[in-house]
Amino acid sequence: MKSLLDKVENYDYENHLNFIINLELLEEDLWRQLHRSRRRNINKAIREGIVIEEINHRKMIPVFYDLVKETYKRARIPLADISLFESAFDQLVPKNMVKFFLAKHDDIYLSSIAVLTYNHTIFAWYAGTSNNALSLFPNDYLVWHVLKWGIENNYKLFDFGGAGKPDVEYGPREFKRRFGGKLVNYGRHVHIHSPLKKKNHRLWVKSVPKKSIYEKRPGVKKEKKKCILTHLLSKLFGCGNT
Repeated sequence: MKSLLDKVENYDYENHLNFIINLELLEEDLWRQLHRSRRRNINKAIREGIVIEEINHRKMIPVFYDLVKETYKRARIPLADISLFESAFDQLVPKNMVKFFLAKHDDIYLSSIAVLTYNHTIFAWYAGTSNNALSLFPNDYLVWHVLKWGIENNYKLFDFGGAGKPDVEYGPREFKRRFGGKLVNYGRHVHIHSPLKKKNHRLWVKSVPKKSIYEKRPGVKKEKKKCILTHLLSKLFGCGNT
């Protein structure tokens, strides 16, 4: 795939990490593969009475979406319109190519996850958790539920959907790492919406002293400033990635 897209105009290859979990294991073997802190969090969620439900009715998609929206707002990341998930439910649920799950406690929905399924592989797609629910670890329990579901339904792999760039700090990477998967760097191709803007972006970065890039935001670590800057510049100059 890399060699094919290398020849396609306006695509750039970049390193990008991911975690792949082998599902051709017994459940107890997969459980032992989890980091101790993950097992502790999952056990706490179970003790607290967290319940996992699969979404079987379209009317529950707004519940799923609101939790994802809350998470993306907290992270200051743009989110696709709800129509994407409604269409996925309409078109892919009948083909068994997408699953939506919710975690609830005392009839209050706390966390959500959507996964895509294809060719014996489960792909993490979108997930969200309420700001008020993090101490109950419903997100840990949701991922564990999906992994168990995958084993029970004879899937071979779970693709965690990305773990950031190797040289950039990325908080979710540690969360994903502790589920015991294999760290891989398959990279990805990024579509360049405006090659001219990208060229101008590169020239601008070279012309600005590094110190002036970071000194504008007191109290924020250099690595975080760099991540914020990269995100903003990608939006401004049309580089097509976040």
